[in-house]
Amino acid sequence: MPKNNFELLSDEKKEAIFLLAKDLFSEYSFDEISMEILTDKLSLPSATFYRYFKDKEDLFISFLNWYGDYDELSEDFIRNPKEEKGERSLADRRLIHTIRNAPESTLLKLYFGKYKDATKSVFLKELLKLKYGGMLREDIDPDLIAYMYGTTMYNLQLYFRETGLNSLEDVELCSEIARNFYQSFFRYGIMKPDSAE
Repeated sequence: MPKNNFELLSDEKKEAIFLLAKDLFSEYSFDEISMEILTDKLSLPSATFYRYFKDKEDLFISFLNWYGDYDELSEDFIRNPKEEKGERSLADRRLIHTIRNAPESTLLKLYFGKYKDATKSVFLKELLKLKYGGMLREDIDPDLIAYMYGTTMYNLQLYFRETGLNSLEDVELCSEIARNFYQSFFRYGIMKPDSAE
């Protein structure tokens, strides 16, 4: 998690740093990013960076949690899985590629470590909207499903790696596989039959 000094920044300053981080992770893979590149792209002296974040991984996971709050990732899969978004830009595909190819230890921290609750909350918000909108089956526990949703995302990342679907060219195919999986399993498994259509 970001250090207290980062949390004390204005929302505008935090957003500015995360938007620069998005550009950074869209341009470079996780392993390509040196401290020199990182501080240059964020326009921060290294001492300032270390006042805000423990290391590159801390920035990466903090960015993903921030991006998850503003991105419509969970909405794509839960509420509007059939909606066509069109082909992603190259920058967006590169960002997804960077995320999918982050070190396994980093993904473990994101999905199972101290960042789990922040990641899970992205999915839980959407599930609670469905529940209070009367669209979720009564026997569904939103907390459990949010946990399963996040951990399944981790397993999909491993599946894509193990099957060789981890190149930049595979981003759209992997997204389609994930969308179909979530639409079939999560949407139709947790929603009332008349709400899932």
